[in-house]
Amino acid sequence: MSESARGGVLVVGGSESERERWQMALVDLVSTDAVADGTEALACIDDGVEVLVVHRGLADQAASELVATVRDREFTVRAALLSPERPEGDVVAQGFDAWLQTPVEADLLVRTVEGLLACRRYDRAVGDLYELASEHAGPEADTLAVRERIHEARAEADAALAAVETIDREALLANSPAAFSEGGQ
Repeated sequence: MSESARGGVLVVGGSESERERWQMALVDLVSTDAVADGTEALACIDDGVEVLVVHRGLADQAASELVATVRDREFTVRAALLSPERPEGDVVAQGFDAWLQTPVEADLLVRTVEGLLACRRYDRAVGDLYELASEHAGPEADTLAVRERIHEARAEADAALAAVETIDREALLANSPAAFSEGGQ
């Protein structure tokens, strides 16, 4: 994987021009890489990829299979499905956190990825808080330095939660720009 994709987004599938358009839409938000199919995605994914943007029409496997395989390999990612029509069944049950109808406007793609990145930051902040708290459980570890670290971790988790709370999940899954309201839902 190229250095540019570390800590960012991996766009998978779609035509070459679509991948280029989606990648360019995200260039100011986060480092982004793009690959043609699931096989390429599995070959280059690493811990730096936080969001997968996957086109439904992958030639080599179902988009939901790709996301399941990535997660089975213990990569923690959020995933958005791009599809020309509304997916059958429950998008979340298929392993996706969001879906967007193609052709997707750049602004909606950016806001969706921002929301998924906010969710990843929250996941990470809460995980860090629990890890820190469990590392320092017990009266012998109750020091001012430990309490300060836990307080900082809690503040990070609270800030990440505040960002997540501005996302209207129902509107997001319904492919609506209203998903990203200023005051949240």
